[in-house]
Amino acid sequence: MLLLLPLPLLVVVVLLLPLMMMMMMMMMMMMMMMMMMMMMMMMMMMMMMMMMMMMMMMMMMMMMMMMMMMMMMMMMMMMMMMMVVVVVHPPHPPLP
Repeated sequence: MLLLLPLPLLVVVVLLLPLMMMMMMMMMMMMMMMMMMMMMMMMMMMMMMMMMMMMMMMMMMMMMMMMMMMMMMMMMMMMMMMMVVVVVHPPHPPLP
């Protein structure tokens, strides 16, 4: 009688062990998948942020270039105006 008692336990253990292993494997796989997904999401977010930053930097650079061009144009215009004024204005009367 005593010998027969561990048999169901053994059977249960033998049956349950693969199930437990399978469950553990599944859980591990799920966790790995979740981690991979999270990593992918993080990577995507980082990429998006980097792209946005790059775009912003490009926009800023373009704006700066435009401003510089405008300033240069203004300076050129001012120089031209000064030249025109210097050339056109009437001559001074002779100094005594």
